[in-house]
Amino acid sequence: LLIALFVGYKIRSSRLNDEIFKSREKRFALRQKTKVEHVHDMMNGISTQLWKVESNSAQKTGKANDKSKRLVYMMIPGNPGISSCYVRWMQMFVSMFMDNNNKYDSICVYVVSHANHAYDINNSN
Repeated sequence: LLIALFVGYKIRSSRLNDEIFKSREKRFALRQKTKVEHVHDMMNGISTQLWKVESNSAQKTGKANDKSKRLVYMMIPGNPGISSCYVRWMQMFVSMFMDNNNKYDSICVYVVSHANHAYDINNSN
């Protein structure tokens, strides 16, 4: 009975988390303001994920000119070091930053996982 209650609680909290994120996704217009790119799954033969989250203003300008200012932010998560858990929140960070920013023309966030803290697509590790 205790296990069933725990599982039920986890399912409800997961659904609640998804509902909260969907409302924030709509509120901050994440799909319109950000672009997410899964850059790498393997680095030097080790299962390591690298994600790139950037503001859409960076894409509109194309190549950066000499006068544009771009903030590059590197996020390395703590334990357990799984980068994909932070992609949604980095989208929100980028969107909110661009809404409240007057110093930079664009922002690019890289999220890198710890070595071997990612799904190994080749089952080599």
